[in-house]
Amino acid sequence: MRARTLSCIAALILSLSTSTAWAQIDRGDRQLRLSTSVLHYLGGTVEDDDGDEEDFDNLVFGLGQPSLGIGLAFVVVDGLSVGFEVAMGYHWSDEADISVFAFELLGTVEYAFLDGRIRPYVDGVLGMTGEAGEAELLWYTEDSWWVAFQVGAGGGVHFFVADAVSLDLGVLFSLGVGGGEIDLGDFDVDFSVLAFDFDMNFGVSGWF
Repeated sequence: MRARTLSCIAALILSLSTSTAWAQIDRGDRQLRLSTSVLHYLGGTVEDDDGDEEDFDNLVFGLGQPSLGIGLAFVVVDGLSVGFEVAMGYHWSDEADISVFAFELLGTVEYAFLDGRIRPYVDGVLGMTGEAGEAELLWYTEDSWWVAFQVGAGGGVHFFVADAVSLDLGVLFSLGVGGGEIDLGDFDVDFSVLAFDFDMNFGVSGWF
């Protein structure tokens, strides 16, 4: 009985991955995608004009953390698409009196493999990312911002649940290099930043 059940599951997976009734990503198609992070890690180093360095890292979980994104892509060759994505997020902590606005503006390229309802893919991004924040400290308010050039690569899977709708699960590793400024009221501090980013994301795509 157990062997028969396992055989049925294997046959179902095989039929989903090889069926060509759905999941055609053909030249001329367009993809509209809504996405959000489900796990996001950001770490790196900042260095000021005096050469002083400080490491930072942050790990967040949950839908909508740290941002929501929308993207549009065009299939230029069967399975190969190019496009762009805009992502924004706003985070705050009442206990620490900190608020941060984050953004990403990225060009994207993706190649999807195989045919059928399950389409693995590899992708890459190139663009800009940054944050602007405010912290209420004991005697003053600290304003800061930074912007970085970002390049990254990753991959994932499109699960087609209808002719033109897919659920997307992916990961992306990226590196950012840039700089910013901290406003301490009486004086400013310029700094450079080197950031490493890991993102596990979930999305819903419409293909038309």
